Amino acid sequence: QKMFEHQSKNTAPMDISVLTPSFIESTALSTLISSVLVWLIFLYAIRAQNFQKYKKIKLALFATVGFFGWFSVVYALGKMSFFAKIPLFAPNMVLGFLFLSIVLKSLYDSKTMQAIAQAMPMHMVIGVQTLRVGGYVFFTLYAMNLLPAAFAFPAGIGDIIVGLSAPLVALLYFLKKRYAVRIAIIWNVVGILDLVVAIGVGILAYPRPAQILPILPTAVSTDILSLFPMVLIPLFAVPLGFFLHFLSLRILLKKGGEIV
Repeated sequence: QKMFEHQSKNTAPMDISVLTPSFIESTALSTLISSVLVWLIFLYAIRAQNFQKYKKIKLALFATVGFFGWFSVVYALGKMSFFAKIPLFAPNMVLGFLFLSIVLKSLYDSKTMQAIAQAMPMHMVIGVQTLRVGGYVFFTLYAMNLLPAAFAFPAGIGDIIVGLSAPLVALLYFLKKRYAVRIAIIWNVVGILDLVVAIGVGILAYPRPAQILPILPTAVSTDILSLFPMVLIPLFAVPLGFFLHFLSLRILLKKGGEIV
């Protein structure tokens, strides 16, 4: 109990020196790979549109700068522990997530993005989320006493389920099997709920400025999610996952219960 009280009052980020170089590199690399794959899907969709050549080049450049600029900024600031600091009423990580939510919502609502999304191969958009199996990393951090079970288990199990099922759902859609669209809709909803639960518990178990959800009997919090390399997940992988799920749902819901 005393250890928990100490952790709750402590405002310094945890020591992550126990993380091995291979762990750090693999976490960063897997996030970068997801960025490259989604970027390629967007380039394919842009090329497939009946836009003027100048507009295609402009959109391709925008996508390139957007994806890799986004990744690079989170990577660089994460290494500086920028997102663990609290300049105002909340950690920079929370403010960063809110900023990304506004930007991605604006993109989602744009007519150009809606046109691009229509040309995106849906089986690829679904299949790319196979990388969510990387959620097993939460179990690794739990075993190292760096994440609470209340976060690691729902987030890890949810990600693994979504990641393992992604290839099957993508294949059913590609083969235009009966009810493939309905299955894809359900899969996307499950994927969104998984991310919502992870974010919710992650915020409630974060120690600064006040840990709302006490995690007993240990004093472990979700502090590590604001530090490099794990910050790449809430500020890159999670928003990107949300964006892909909502893009998919908008197209799938228009199609109803059958492939057209």
